Amino acid sequence: MYDIQMVLSVLSGVCAFLLLLIIVLYVRLNNMRKKYTLLMQGSEDKNLEDMFIKRLDAINKNVIDLQRLEQKQQYLEHKMQGCIQKVGIIRFNAYNDIAGDLSYSMAVLDEYNNGLVLSGLISRTDMRCYAKAIINNTSAHVLTEEEQLAIKTAQEKYSENSK
Repeated sequence: MYDIQMVLSVLSGVCAFLLLLIIVLYVRLNNMRKKYTLLMQGSEDKNLEDMFIKRLDAINKNVIDLQRLEQKQQYLEHKMQGCIQKVGIIRFNAYNDIAGDLSYSMAVLDEYNNGLVLSGLISRTDMRCYAKAIINNTSAHVLTEEEQLAIKTAQEKYSENSK
């Protein structure tokens, strides 16, 4: 009926195909085993469900911690707006009898341009200090040219640093 040669050829072809299939499956099994080992790394549990539950709990804890950190960051950003952020100092000669730019005007402002201007006028015999409140970039007192320049310098330095 069947030629024995033909049957042997078909069987050897089937065997070769099955051998190739076994090799492919062996390689895939090894890859899956490596992934499984990596997945189970650091876990004493042999139960995947317990391990996944522990990992999900850790993820949920991280999400809660991240939300808390974001709230803290927003709070600190809000608080920082009222902190000193802009400082400008101008040195000058207040009087003709003394050199060296020993007198100064210093502006210290927050993000909203509130703060103060300190001026120190130095002569050979004495020193006078003045402090003027700054609210919304203006003062109830008359500002000298140097004080205005100190405010402008503080704002310019801040705008350069915030870029």
